[in-house]
Amino acid sequence: MALDLASEVLVFVQLRRVSRSGWAVRGKRVFQPLREIFPILVPGRGVVAFLRRHEHLWINVFKLLGREVTERYEMGLQELREYVEETVETVRETIRSTARNTALADLPQWLIEELVTIRFGRLPHTSILEFIENVEEKFREYMEAPLVLRGLKRAETRFQKLLSTSQIMALKVRRCRFEELMDVKLHLYQLLEKGVIPVDFSKDSIIVAKKIQRHKGSERFWLSTLNLDPAGVLRGLESECVTVEDARELEFESRDVGWGLRVAQTYPGRA
Repeated sequence: MALDLASEVLVFVQLRRVSRSGWAVRGKRVFQPLREIFPILVPGRGVVAFLRRHEHLWINVFKLLGREVTERYEMGLQELREYVEETVETVRETIRSTARNTALADLPQWLIEELVTIRFGRLPHTSILEFIENVEEKFREYMEAPLVLRGLKRAETRFQKLLSTSQIMALKVRRCRFEELMDVKLHLYQLLEKGVIPVDFSKDSIIVAKKIQRHKGSERFWLSTLNLDPAGVLRGLESECVTVEDARELEFESRDVGWGLRVAQTYPGRA
């Protein structure tokens, strides 16, 4: 699958603090490992931006951290890139034009590049472009992840190495009797509340990775900020409408909203 993020959408939100305890209790302990898997841009003054496909996750995180969304705006990822690049080029051209009529007429290109730093909120334009590059890298590593798990490609990123050395499990929701399909957002909140960082999620499933780090007689679960067994936390959510299973293989899929990983479909007779 070719790298195509033309349809990728960013959601900008304005946050308002409704509780002081959320950040104090969880704060960076939850936020930092999440942003390594699910890219987020923090311009400042309560404004953040993330991929629309990750919106359910981040809204739950903000709730845990004592924040609520007061404003929301969508923008295409490519639109943001073009806006930033065009703005930077306009400033560069202004510097060149000004320099021609001054003692700075011989100002070299590398120095112009160094002098041009445009801020969007509290972020320099370079940080925004780095965020977009990070999204592109995430697309690639997610796209390659199923091949890594099947042993057809060597794990090259930290995320891929985590997947290839972990027990992968999935929580799946389904229709029960005459009820509608259960909303996976509730279970996302319950997992995050217990400190379990998911690998990915879709409208009907959540994927987690269980990996144990042992050191001097102690055990530490990766992607578990409260050091709870992710498998045990998932099992605790099982019900008539919710099942938990080992995910032997994953598939990369393109969705109406972005892209992501899902549990591979199994068929009779398939190992």
